Amino acid sequence: MTPATSTAVSVLEADALVRERAPHLRAAEAERSLVRTIAEWPAGAGVDVVLRADQRSGRVRLTAAPFGPVPATWDRDVARAWEPVVAATRRTRSVPSLGGSPRAAELVRDPARSRRSIEEPLFRDVVFPLGAAAVAWPLPAREPAAEALTAVSGMPGGFVRTLIAAPTPIEHAMLLDELRETWDRTAHPDLDAYLGTPVRLRTIVGVRGGGGLAPLRGAVRSWGTALLLRDLDGDEWTAIDSAPGEALAGHIRPQGWALAALRLPATERGDAGMASRPRAIAERPIDPVRGTVSDGVALGTARTAAGRRVRVLVEPADLCRHLFVSGQSGSGKTTFLTSLVADLSRAGVGFTLLEHHGSGVDAALGALAPASAERAVVVRHGRPDGAVLNLFDESDPDRREQLVSEFVDLIQQIFDRHGQGIVGPRWRRWFTLLCDGVSTAFGSEATLLHVLSIASDPERVGRLANAVAETDPDLARRLRREIADLRGDEAVTLPAWAISKLQPLIGQRAMRGIVGHAQDSVDVTRLIDRGGSLLVDLGAPTLGSGSARMLGALWLLKHWVAMGRRTRRDRPHIVIVDEAHLLTFGALPALLAEARKFGMGVVIATQSMTGLAPELQSGIEANVGSHISFRLGLHTAPASSVRLDGWPVDELVRLPDLRAAATLIRRGVPTEPFLLTVRRPEVDAAARAQAADIDRRCADLWRRRHSGPPVTDRDVDAALAAPSPPSLPNVDEWLAHGPGRPIRRRA
Repeated sequence: MTPATSTAVSVLEADALVRERAPHLRAAEAERSLVRTIAEWPAGAGVDVVLRADQRSGRVRLTAAPFGPVPATWDRDVARAWEPVVAATRRTRSVPSLGGSPRAAELVRDPARSRRSIEEPLFRDVVFPLGAAAVAWPLPAREPAAEALTAVSGMPGGFVRTLIAAPTPIEHAMLLDELRETWDRTAHPDLDAYLGTPVRLRTIVGVRGGGGLAPLRGAVRSWGTALLLRDLDGDEWTAIDSAPGEALAGHIRPQGWALAALRLPATERGDAGMASRPRAIAERPIDPVRGTVSDGVALGTARTAAGRRVRVLVEPADLCRHLFVSGQSGSGKTTFLTSLVADLSRAGVGFTLLEHHGSGVDAALGALAPASAERAVVVRHGRPDGAVLNLFDESDPDRREQLVSEFVDLIQQIFDRHGQGIVGPRWRRWFTLLCDGVSTAFGSEATLLHVLSIASDPERVGRLANAVAETDPDLARRLRREIADLRGDEAVTLPAWAISKLQPLIGQRAMRGIVGHAQDSVDVTRLIDRGGSLLVDLGAPTLGSGSARMLGALWLLKHWVAMGRRTRRDRPHIVIVDEAHLLTFGALPALLAEARKFGMGVVIATQSMTGLAPELQSGIEANVGSHISFRLGLHTAPASSVRLDGWPVDELVRLPDLRAAATLIRRGVPTEPFLLTVRRPEVDAAARAQAADIDRRCADLWRRRHSGPPVTDRDVDAALAAPSPPSLPNVDEWLAHGPGRPIRRRA
């Protein structure tokens, strides 16, 4: 048999260690696994395991060379046993020799530890009842350190060599007889556990070159009790090195002894001479679902318990139980949302995507299924002559009042979340009165710019009161008493203070163009009921984050109102909110609480739940059925670990891109956590052309529909100066229909 040190033998070498906590426990697990594995090989089959440090570079290497009648799968067996401590292995033939005659010593049992002092058979049972030990058997000792790696890495040229092989049945029987005769049952009653799976084993430590052996000897002797190191002469080393299988004959060891004399390297810091890496994230299979989900929406792929990769499908009704997606920037959230949009469109499920920067809308447009392209509507708020969003475009007076009330709550959450008086009852009363007056006077033509224009001048408020006096005299009196008739400093400071809260809506010309036209560009209720798709680019790079957040909140309010007036609640519609930490206020908590009853689901994507408002966090915990976590930060991973049934935190912070830990509602039943893989949708030239066509079609539509400029102070003055404002309804019409008009048909 060619020795393990020869370069002609195929050798298994560790490429990198696993860098993880508790190295001593992981090493013990790997050592037990290696002993049990080799014990089941044919008698005499074994491996020569060498941990060595290079004399020049100090680089540490771990190798295993086979000898004897090893099975064809010997390398896979050893690699599997090493898995707790070794991250990667490779086959090699270039293993340097340990040298012809290094200074070496063998780890053996210490005969001086024998406790038998009386040899007469007559007195054995008296002095040592129950056959108490005549020999002290070695036991492993564990300390919280990477013992083997630490011992070798600090000694260039040092090595620890362990020959381990399967015993013969005769050796096994002889060992059992010896143990029964000499085992100390009073100190260690469980003989069977110590015997375990016996193996042939010899451990040798040594050094090549001029280094001293004392430090390595001291470290190795601490591995177990009742052990000592016996120096080897040159002939003994040559016999072991040239024929390791023959050198093991008769050296059978109980498992307890073997675990005291065998050490594998392990590390948690990666600073001990060997390459190391965090443990690869293991596949976790997905639970099977009853029946077949043939018309579901694909979220990605996963492995089954049988190892087969399958698509992860959920029914649209399960998405109506809501989905929370978290992950660091660049971990795969946007790709997941793009893939989700692609499969929603393929399945014919309508959706709304709210996205802040435009890139997500670009990707989603390119991924749309061709069959859904005609029903897709895109809004680009960052572009001139874009779509219009009007808070007052609502024909039902009660719903319009609800919209105004929700908008007031929205302003308070933005500027005064903790109720410190920055936006208090006075501001709420001021804004609500003006909205009531503008709605009554201007009806379907009312906009937020009407409110702001009138609010800026007490004289305009007085003219507004005159305009509504015939229709609603009580409202007219409140407008005069609380706003128009103010005098002195209060008449100057109140409008400036109050209007400042709406700066994100009026601070830019582009924003005035969005909120300053009478008719919404998109009838959200109609779009939802006909199964359409709405993609909204909130234009944060152009408008600024504050304005984009305000527009996003207005869109959510529109969906909240549309939810209650749906006529096709059997047709699911999914609202997807990307970067939800920028929309931590408004209608999201209400949608989570109520949308499912109306056939709507919410997908919330954000970097971290800790960045969300407490109300939204509570809504997610109480109402969201499915959770997907891409790579997370250290501060947020523990909370996700709890939701994912204890998924290790150190894995959640190391998930590769496009991999996520997930638990989903499928057919109303939550799955066990599994590993989800997301793929980027393929976008070809035809898809890009389709996306450009949708963009162009919608831009042309908004340009034709809203060709005029937004409302100005001059327009407001002209309307209020007229004997009767152009859109002021008569009393009978107001009593019958309210001050608005039915919503016109829109996209």
